[in-house]
Amino acid sequence: MIRAFHSIGGYYWYLRLRGWEIDAVDFARKSFGNSYALPKPFWKLEDLLPILQKLTEKMCFRLHTSGFKARGVGVAVRYKTGNFWHKTRLYADFIYKPGDFFTSAFKLLGLAPYKEPVHTLTVFCFGLIKTDTFQPDLFGVEEKNYKLADAVDAINAKWGNFVLGPASILLSKDLVKDRIAFGGVRELT
Repeated sequence: MIRAFHSIGGYYWYLRLRGWEIDAVDFARKSFGNSYALPKPFWKLEDLLPILQKLTEKMCFRLHTSGFKARGVGVAVRYKTGNFWHKTRLYADFIYKPGDFFTSAFKLLGLAPYKEPVHTLTVFCFGLIKTDTFQPDLFGVEEKNYKLADAVDAINAKWGNFVLGPASILLSKDLVKDRIAFGGVRELT
């Protein structure tokens, strides 16, 4: 088999045919993200903001319902001309609030060097940790922020997506249509 396929894939088939389950590995979740292919091109940053806000809110809802916090945020942009740009930022502390994710993603998107029509906008978070504890601060502000984010997620889970959320999402209602995901739908079950 190795000679027939001329690659490591041949060796893997050799093992599979002899009963070894080489793919029986459960990999840990490394990131959460959402992307959107724009139906019409946008050039200006202010036109992309409602879309970025909605993608960030959807990503945060999935992150929270899975019980994770993240240390890093990233933005990727594919342009109609074929150019691609992405940027990430890793923080010392974990991020949990959707507003913090959006602020970071907005700053990253502002660093994009190309001023071309955008084809696909992607926002993602990485550096995940699964925990329900947080680092308390002196005045208890962080605890209130965590509880607020959890309460908003609980209401949105019960009554529907974006019942509560930023006002800028109201502007993007017609811009970002929900699509059915084909991969990585573990959190839907």
